[in-house]
Amino acid sequence: MEIEAHNKPYVSLYARGRDYHKVIRQRLKRFDAVNSEVGGFGFRVAVDSAPTEVEIARKAGLGWRGKHTLLIHPEEGSLFLGEVFTNMPLPLSGNLANHCGTCTSCITAALPAQL
Repeated sequence: MEIEAHNKPYVSLYARGRDYHKVIRQRLKRFDAVNSEVGGFGFRVAVDSAPTEVEIARKAGLGWRGKHTLLIHPEEGSLFLGEVFTNMPLPLSGNLANHCGTCTSCITAALPAQL
């Protein structure tokens, strides 16, 4: 797949509105407020800001780490992550295999042709 060069600047859709970090964090804090009283379990929220979140999501079976360092889901593509860290016991799921191989689409689609 060849990426076409654009002469005009392009801003991704997610960057055109309110900062998604703030929007999702606000929603997760509401979830936290409702659930923090359940069973005395502790909660902490993060939105694309915890240093280990991609690795935790990968181990939880949500996708694999792409060459662009973001999590890739086989059907949804690159994902932004919002987490609720808790000490509540939860069931585990398996890992998804890395499907990148020699593919560089996530890198070439995100970076300009001339660096």
